[in-house]
Amino acid sequence: MVQPQPKAKLHWRLLPIAYLDNFEKMASQFASLGLRFEDAIALRPSNPRFLNESGSMIIMPMGRNRSLKVKVEKSIPKMHLWLVGSQEITVSTLNAHGHCTAMAETSKVSRIEDDESYPEQSLTVDTRMAKVLHIDSKAPFVLTRFAIKHYEN
Repeated sequence: MVQPQPKAKLHWRLLPIAYLDNFEKMASQFASLGLRFEDAIALRPSNPRFLNESGSMIIMPMGRNRSLKVKVEKSIPKMHLWLVGSQEITVSTLNAHGHCTAMAETSKVSRIEDDESYPEQSLTVDTRMAKVLHIDSKAPFVLTRFAIKHYEN
Protein backbone atom coordinates (compact mmCIF):
# COMPACT_ATOMS: atom_id res chain seq x y z
CA MET A 1 0.00 0.00 0.00
CA VAL A 2 1.33 3.43 -0.95
CA GLN A 3 1.57 5.93 1.90
CA PRO A 4 0.29 9.42 1.05
CA GLN A 5 2.96 12.09 1.07
CA PRO A 6 2.50 14.76 3.76
CA LYS A 7 1.52 18.12 2.35
CA ALA A 8 4.06 20.88 2.56
CA LYS A 9 3.06 23.62 5.00
CA LEU A 10 3.84 27.30 4.77
CA HIS A 11 6.00 28.66 7.59
CA TRP A 12 7.55 32.05 8.30
CA ARG A 13 11.32 32.06 8.61
CA LEU A 14 13.29 35.05 9.81
CA LEU A 15 16.63 35.43 8.02
CA PRO A 16 19.52 35.29 10.54
CA ILE A 17 20.91 38.74 9.71
CA ALA A 18 22.44 39.06 13.20
CA TYR A 19 25.02 36.39 12.31
CA LEU A 20 26.46 38.30 9.37
CA ASP A 21 29.82 40.03 9.72
CA ASN A 22 30.13 43.79 9.97
CA PHE A 23 30.77 45.27 6.48
CA GLU A 24 30.04 41.93 4.81
CA LYS A 25 29.05 42.37 1.17
CA MET A 26 25.71 40.66 0.64
CA ALA A 27 25.51 38.12 -2.17
CA SER A 28 24.76 34.41 -1.73
CA GLN A 29 24.57 34.14 2.08
CA PHE A 30 20.92 33.08 1.83
CA ALA A 31 21.12 31.20 -1.49
CA SER A 32 19.96 28.00 0.20
CA LEU A 33 16.66 29.82 0.83
CA GLY A 34 16.50 31.01 -2.79
CA LEU A 35 17.67 34.60 -2.18
CA ARG A 36 20.68 36.40 -3.68
CA PHE A 37 21.35 40.03 -2.77
CA GLU A 38 22.83 42.68 -5.08
CA ASP A 39 24.24 46.10 -4.16
CA ALA A 40 23.83 45.46 -0.43
CA ILE A 41 26.05 45.31 2.64
CA ALA A 42 25.54 44.08 6.20
CA LEU A 43 26.71 46.36 9.00
CA ARG A 44 26.02 47.82 12.43
CA PRO A 45 24.74 51.35 11.80
CA SER A 46 26.83 54.19 13.23
CA ASN A 47 24.06 56.77 12.74
CA PRO A 48 21.80 56.53 15.82
CA ARG A 49 18.75 57.46 13.73
CA PHE A 50 19.00 54.07 11.98
CA LEU A 51 19.51 51.92 15.05
CA ASN A 52 16.99 49.12 15.50
CA GLU A 53 15.70 48.08 18.90
CA SER A 54 18.37 45.45 19.43
CA GLY A 55 21.21 47.52 17.95
CA SER A 56 22.19 44.51 15.88
CA MET A 57 23.22 43.96 12.28
CA ILE A 58 21.22 45.52 9.43
CA ILE A 59 21.36 45.39 5.63
CA MET A 60 21.57 48.53 3.53
CA PRO A 61 22.41 49.58 -0.03
CA MET A 62 26.14 49.77 -0.82
CA GLY A 63 27.94 53.07 -1.30
CA ARG A 64 25.77 55.98 -2.29
CA ASN A 65 23.07 53.73 -3.74
CA ARG A 66 19.50 54.28 -2.62
CA SER A 67 18.33 50.84 -3.72
CA LEU A 68 19.11 47.16 -3.46
CA LYS A 69 17.89 44.03 -5.21
CA VAL A 70 17.16 40.52 -4.07
CA LYS A 71 16.97 37.83 -6.75
CA VAL A 72 14.32 35.24 -5.89
CA GLU A 73 15.40 31.78 -7.08
CA LYS A 74 12.85 29.58 -5.27
CA SER A 75 9.11 29.69 -4.77
CA ILE A 76 8.47 32.10 -1.90
CA PRO A 77 4.81 33.17 -1.64
CA LYS A 78 5.32 36.10 0.76
CA MET A 79 8.08 38.24 2.24
CA HIS A 80 7.88 40.48 5.29
CA LEU A 81 10.39 43.31 5.66
CA TRP A 82 11.15 45.69 8.52
CA LEU A 83 12.62 48.96 7.24
CA VAL A 84 13.94 52.23 8.69
CA GLY A 85 14.39 55.43 6.70
CA SER A 86 13.72 59.16 6.65
CA GLN A 87 11.66 59.00 3.44
CA GLU A 88 9.14 56.57 2.00
CA ILE A 89 10.66 53.22 1.01
CA THR A 90 9.18 51.37 -1.96
CA VAL A 91 9.29 47.59 -2.23
CA SER A 92 8.35 46.13 -5.60
CA THR A 93 8.51 42.69 -7.18
CA LEU A 94 9.29 41.94 -10.81
CA ASN A 95 8.46 38.77 -12.71
CA ALA A 96 10.74 36.97 -15.17
CA HIS A 97 9.80 39.52 -17.90
CA GLY A 98 10.63 42.53 -15.71
CA HIS A 99 6.98 43.47 -15.13
CA CYS A 100 5.93 44.72 -11.71
CA THR A 101 3.72 42.13 -9.95
CA ALA A 102 3.39 43.75 -6.52
CA MET A 103 4.30 47.01 -4.81
CA ALA A 104 4.15 48.39 -1.28
CA GLU A 105 5.43 51.56 0.34
CA THR A 106 6.20 52.64 3.89
CA SER A 107 4.48 55.71 5.34
CA LYS A 108 6.04 59.14 5.22
CA VAL A 109 8.04 59.73 8.39
CA SER A 110 6.77 62.59 10.56
CA ARG A 111 9.22 65.14 11.78
CA ILE A 112 11.29 63.73 14.63
CA GLU A 113 13.51 65.30 17.26
CA ASP A 114 17.29 65.39 16.74
CA ASP A 115 17.95 62.65 19.30
CA GLU A 116 15.25 60.24 18.09
CA SER A 117 15.59 57.26 15.76
CA TYR A 118 13.50 56.93 12.64
CA PRO A 119 10.60 54.54 13.26
CA GLU A 120 10.82 50.94 12.07
CA GLN A 121 8.02 50.13 9.60
CA SER A 122 7.04 46.76 8.22
CA LEU A 123 5.60 45.59 4.92
CA THR A 124 4.34 42.23 3.66
CA VAL A 125 4.68 41.66 -0.07
CA ASP A 126 3.11 38.97 -2.27
CA THR A 127 6.08 37.34 -4.01
CA ARG A 128 4.41 34.34 -5.69
CA MET A 129 5.38 35.51 -9.18
CA ALA A 130 8.55 37.37 -8.16
CA LYS A 131 11.98 36.82 -9.65
CA VAL A 132 13.36 40.09 -8.24
CA LEU A 133 12.53 42.09 -5.13
CA HIS A 134 13.55 45.73 -5.49
CA ILE A 135 13.81 48.07 -2.48
CA ASP A 136 14.44 51.77 -3.06
CA SER A 137 14.03 55.22 -1.54
CA LYS A 138 15.02 58.82 -2.20
CA ALA A 139 17.06 58.79 1.02
CA PRO A 140 19.24 56.29 2.91
CA PHE A 141 17.40 53.35 4.49
CA VAL A 142 18.14 50.10 6.27
CA LEU A 143 16.56 46.67 6.31
CA THR A 144 16.48 45.58 9.96
CA ARG A 145 14.70 42.23 9.64
CA PHE A 146 13.60 40.05 6.72
CA ALA A 147 11.24 37.07 6.85
CA ILE A 148 10.09 34.71 4.12
CA LYS A 149 7.06 32.47 4.03
CA HIS A 150 8.22 29.20 2.51
CA TYR A 151 7.16 25.58 2.20
CA GLU A 152 8.34 22.96 4.69
CA ASN A 153 7.40 19.29 4.86
